[in-house]
Amino acid sequence: MTETPIAEARGSATTTSHDQTRAQQRKLTTSRATEIVKDHPGHTCGELAQITGEQRTMLARRLPDAANLKKPKLFKGAPRACGESGKSAFTWWPLPVPTQNAA
Repeated sequence: MTETPIAEARGSATTTSHDQTRAQQRKLTTSRATEIVKDHPGHTCGELAQITGEQRTMLARRLPDAANLKKPKLFKGAPRACGESGKSAFTWWPLPVPTQNAA
């Protein structure tokens, strides 16, 4: 009599379609947050939400993500009083675009 092998449980390394969808959505919202900062530099998260109509929570999550990429597209500036909440909040700034040398 031969034994039937027991199926292995899914490991955490298995990527599901839900994981892929979440990753794609995160990438899109991070890109959107970066574009908002490029269009409105020097504002706080709350101010950016008020200006654009985006959810403040989305911006609060994705702006740090964009600043912590291997090749960051923006950076967190000095804190100041937010025009939306009145509380101290960081400002967000786009990183300068590298200039191409004319050769």
